[in-house]
Amino acid sequence: MSDATPTQWPTEEDLLEALLPWMLARRWFPLKGDAAPSALRLAHCVDLAPGARDLIVAAPRGDAAGRAPEALIHVPLVLGAPEDLARYAVDGGAPGSEGLLMTDSQGRELALIDGAHHPAFWRAWAEDAAAAGTVLGAEGAAAIAQRAERLRVTTGEQSNTSVIMPAPRDPERASGPEDAATGDLIVKLFRVLAPGRNPDVEVPVALARDGWDRVRIPVAWSVTEARARPRRGRGLKRRRDPHDPRGLHRLHGHGGGLRLHPQGR
Repeated sequence: MSDATPTQWPTEEDLLEALLPWMLARRWFPLKGDAAPSALRLAHCVDLAPGARDLIVAAPRGDAAGRAPEALIHVPLVLGAPEDLARYAVDGGAPGSEGLLMTDSQGRELALIDGAHHPAFWRAWAEDAAAAGTVLGAEGAAAIAQRAERLRVTTGEQSNTSVIMPAPRDPERASGPEDAATGDLIVKLFRVLAPGRNPDVEVPVALARDGWDRVRIPVAWSVTEARARPRRGRGLKRRRDPHDPRGLHRLHGHGGGLRLHPQGR
């Protein structure tokens, strides 16, 4: 990051106003055309680390037609200086996918960098998953934290974002013991979230715990519980009763879901 990296986030109002046109232009944004919203709501915000936030943004559906009245969208962000943004662009990726520039109500120019593109987010997420115990072993999460600088965002997906975390070519140049000992990893950032269990996470986790080795083995994931009303937390809330009277929604896998697994299994 630049030496001039800002430390103060924009206000919620400024943030959502800036995010709206950027999110509307993303392939993973679920509401297009006439269904596109004119405003967003912050459903959940977690400070994973200084300058790194995990957001769940609610977008109202024009015609719910029996579905939830809002789409819940996972938008991790890293705060940066304007000159930081260009370095996270991906060759062959959609223009602007790495994030956006904004000027807040105080006249400050800021970069909001998509967390999937930024090592700081992945380090913070991996450490949080390890602390929460949503891992099959500590080695995978540690490897992610150690090799985050080598991330490579893929460009082909429509509804989610996948990031390759390659193993070091030379183990002697690894960033740590877990980095050296762990093969290639891929992490999937689920963008559109839904309350409840996600079989894309739970089935391979259950198979791996039962010793089945014919599927790619998950090594870490996250479960988030977001309140029906905006609330900022200092850590991800996990594994509470989904019918908790305080209005928590259990978002498992699809909700805050990030899945890592070795390639080639």
